[in-house]
Amino acid sequence: MEEELAGVQKQRDEFNGKLTTQQQAAEESKRRSAELENLLRENQGEAEQASGTGTFGELSWADN
Repeated sequence: MEEELAGVQKQRDEFNGKLTTQQQAAEESKRRSAELENLLRENQGEAEQASGTGTFGELSWADN
């Protein structure tokens, strides 16, 4: 009986270790995703500035 209990406890510890690893990987994935989204927004804003477009639409010399 004690051997069976020790085996179950060992298995539980292994599962907890795997769970912790998976949770850390998920958090890292979320962090990386947010980082890439921010980078994409920055790049999009820079591209809009470079092309003269943005929130107010395209600008042209005739508008001035």
